[in-house]
Amino acid sequence: MCKCRIRTDRESKVLLTGTNEHNHDIDERKLERQQIRIKIKKNASDISTRPSKIIRQELLTNGESHLLPQDLKSLSQSLNRERRRNYPSLPKHREDVHACMQYLTIKTNKVLTMTNLLTALYILIIVSKGIRTTRLTSNSIYIVDNQPLQLNCSSDVVPRGQAASFLINGQDRISVRYEPTLSQCLGTPTSGQSAPFVCANTCSCSSDAKSYTWTYVGIMDTVNGTFTCEMLFGEANIETDTILVAKADHPVLVQTIKQVPEGPVNVNTSITLICSVSGGIPLPTLFWNCGGLVNNTLTNNSTISQISIITSKYHNQEVCTCSAFHPIEYYRTDVHHTLSVLYPPDMEPVIQVLSDLKPLVAGDNIHISCSIIGGNPIANLSWDCPGNVSTQTDNNKAISYLAFEMRAEDDRKTCSCIAAHTVNHFRKSVHYILEVLYFPNITKCAATPNDGRIDEFQTVKLRCEVRGNPLPNISWISSEETILRKDDNISESSLTINKASCIQSGKYRFFAENAICERTHTDSRYIEVNVNCK
Repeated sequence: MCKCRIRTDRESKVLLTGTNEHNHDIDERKLERQQIRIKIKKNASDISTRPSKIIRQELLTNGESHLLPQDLKSLSQSLNRERRRNYPSLPKHREDVHACMQYLTIKTNKVLTMTNLLTALYILIIVSKGIRTTRLTSNSIYIVDNQPLQLNCSSDVVPRGQAASFLINGQDRISVRYEPTLSQCLGTPTSGQSAPFVCANTCSCSSDAKSYTWTYVGIMDTVNGTFTCEMLFGEANIETDTILVAKADHPVLVQTIKQVPEGPVNVNTSITLICSVSGGIPLPTLFWNCGGLVNNTLTNNSTISQISIITSKYHNQEVCTCSAFHPIEYYRTDVHHTLSVLYPPDMEPVIQVLSDLKPLVAGDNIHISCSIIGGNPIANLSWDCPGNVSTQTDNNKAISYLAFEMRAEDDRKTCSCIAAHTVNHFRKSVHYILEVLYFPNITKCAATPNDGRIDEFQTVKLRCEVRGNPLPNISWISSEETILRKDDNISESSLTINKASCIQSGKYRFFAENAICERTHTDSRYIEVNVNCK
């Protein structure tokens, strides 16, 4: 729209332009409006097209236009007036309407069913919208070479001739017809001079002659197949329905599985299994039999399915299967992947003495076992005691054996079994305290002072230390006479002689005894006392 100021004289004969220096010649606009009016009147008989659309099409044909909105309104009114001149005027009385309806013929480009009900008081026109009477369906949206594809062509009403024709890519292939006199379905190939045949495996039809089937088996040369069904209704009313069936092809490669990160992996590790397959029309669908979060991706020529798993010990040796499914029925493939998860044992090691001799006596051989269950791999077992070591492993158990000869020095000694694993710095130990029975052993005896050489009336002290398990009973003997005895299992004892006399000079015997396995064992030591008489 141009913005302008308009000034006229009193007689409205002069058109003056404002400051924008933009001028329209009113005679030029009138001329253009008149030319368009003449052209659009030629299309007045096309009552199915709106006036605005006819005017718009004509304006596009003329190119640049200087018409104003009021000009367009005037053109629309002219078109409507022209239409009213070409058609009879509307009736003004009910009797006139009845007379018009009796001879009214309605032509449409669709199949319509109309019923006119005329009475003295009202007119009722019932119009049912046309329904597509022919429908074509197939048992699959894909077609496979040399594999059957079943087509079904049906209608709500019986077609003329009680027959349906099937076409592929625009070429007639077969006509299927119901023969009521024979109560049979006949198929007639449209190519060549083949005679009709009784339908068996390749075609069929319903007893009401409303449904027809044809099973196609062959090789499709095109990527997609266009299948059409035709039915004849009336003299020349052919109803058709067409479906597009894509040609299916199996994948080029069998799917593969890749693990990220590669295994084996430690427990509580997040891993991703990637299954992919290339080729195929349509692309195959992939499924997993493992529990996890699945994400599927489709590219131009491949299907990729990923499953994310946080590993636990129960995933170890689990077999994950990726299955590929495809519309081609014979194409079903599986690929397997075994998970390997490293995890430490759940239990601590157990230690056990295997020797039959009880109690264990110094000089006997002892056999100790250490075992642990679980873990992948099995935990490593070791000892901190010297001896002969041997280890055995089973599916989920390790046993280590330790054997050595018991000595008196081993009594109260601790032997430890250590279980170590590479995952989570696993290190557990179990301990066994040895108990060895051994005979009395006097380790030390002495007399003080001066190793028992004293003057008369001095005091001398005799002292001995003894070992044994169990601890022995001790006695002090002089001149074959027991002068002191203790039965309270002691490890040391002393004998004190106060104000020694000359007659107390001599050898004193320290005697120790204990019982092992109902047998008594002894040990003794002599200490000499020399009293210097005055």
